[in-house]
Amino acid sequence: LPTRKCMKSLNAHDGFVRGIVFSTDGDRCLSVGDDKAIKVWTTNTYDMDDEEDDNAPINTILSKTVLTSITHHRRDPIFATCGEMCQLWEESRNEPLKSLQWGSDSIHHIQFNLVENNLLAACTSSRSIILYDRREGKPLRKVVMSMRPNYLAWNPMEAFTFTVANEDYK
Repeated sequence: LPTRKCMKSLNAHDGFVRGIVFSTDGDRCLSVGDDKAIKVWTTNTYDMDDEEDDNAPINTILSKTVLTSITHHRRDPIFATCGEMCQLWEESRNEPLKSLQWGSDSIHHIQFNLVENNLLAACTSSRSIILYDRREGKPLRKVVMSMRPNYLAWNPMEAFTFTVANEDYK
């Protein structure tokens, strides 16, 4: 960043890229887009002038539903995606470990808790925040807001505190 030099540029998805996240070790990044694909990329840098470098992902997983967000677990090689439902994935598998859903809401953002690593929170289109525990087979709680939540960020110091950005710009 201090050199202001682009280290890597990728044509990742057909359509919009909806989310990108780094793996725990930082060696890979995962992206989701409108093409229903989860793509895993190496973060090794290369010379932008060298045309022989391969820009292909190291793995591509096709989802059955449109994906709108992705989050990675802090310690384990597990990540979660959302769209029509929340799905938990292991990096070494091409099928989800678990699918979690509460009603027919579309989910547009999901985030793992930084302290309580089994807890996830998701923002839905019906003005709700849904809490999931990856050890359970069903969602834990649903909180209905007065405005639609757009994004959620967990407090890294307090396990059960988070901030929500709503569509009213607050």
